[in-house]
Amino acid sequence: MADCIACQRYADEVLAPQMERAILKRIKELEAEGKYDTEEYDSLLVPYYERHVFRQPMESWPECVVNRSKELPSIGIPTLTIGAEYYIMDPAYMDWMATQFPNGSYLYCPDAGHMAMWDDPEGYHKGLADFINKV
Repeated sequence: MADCIACQRYADEVLAPQMERAILKRIKELEAEGKYDTEEYDSLLVPYYERHVFRQPMESWPECVVNRSKELPSIGIPTLTIGAEYYIMDPAYMDWMATQFPNGSYLYCPDAGHMAMWDDPEGYHKGLADFINKV
């Protein structure tokens, strides 16, 4: 979804009511206490994950290791990768990725994190506009 608020509304109004009341109540209590990393919290969410994330028993889920880097050269459309000083993704890797696309470009946003469009709006928007105008 392109709208986080709409996504949360759907979760609250459609998905959450499908859970047993007592379980939903306990999940909300744990969230209010900030206990997202407890075994109890995880165990309460397993049935939800098995229904809405990957419809298999969790113990049979495949290891989530994805490496598509060898396929980057086959992506011929103009592609912009964006790195930022405080983002969780390595800016040097994002720069390298841009070199792997036949029509790749790289934008670095200093003093920015995941929300570079807000942390560094001038640099981000100028870089994005430059990329769009180039293609």
